[in-house]
Amino acid sequence: MLFLDVLEHLQNPWAVIKGAMKVLQPGGAIHIVVPNIAHISVVRRLLQGRFEYSNCGTMDRTHLRWFTRKSLTESLEEAGFEEIVIDAVPQLPFLYKKSAISDFLVNKLVRFFPDQIAGSIIGYAKKLG
Repeated sequence: MLFLDVLEHLQNPWAVIKGAMKVLQPGGAIHIVVPNIAHISVVRRLLQGRFEYSNCGTMDRTHLRWFTRKSLTESLEEAGFEEIVIDAVPQLPFLYKKSAISDFLVNKLVRFFPDQIAGSIIGYAKKLG
């Protein structure tokens, strides 16, 4: 079951995750992509006392809920999913240009600071038994 940039638009995404658990067959899996509210660009704005919505991205005007790697993991656990894997999709402002050096820097930074470097969070979990 796929929830690709969907859950953040829902009033009660946790009920949807639990509903997915109910309808999946044993061995079925859920794949989730959500924006990461802990990204450094959001944290930087908050430290400046700013909380502004935008037309796209993490602070999109249509987003009702936000997630971190930890909160997505907890949501999947609470719904009863197992074999949970959470990954960070790196997004660094000012390092958009593709080069060996920028790739190296992004890979190192996301390893040490996944919560701050992840532009999006990818979650995967299975319903066992």
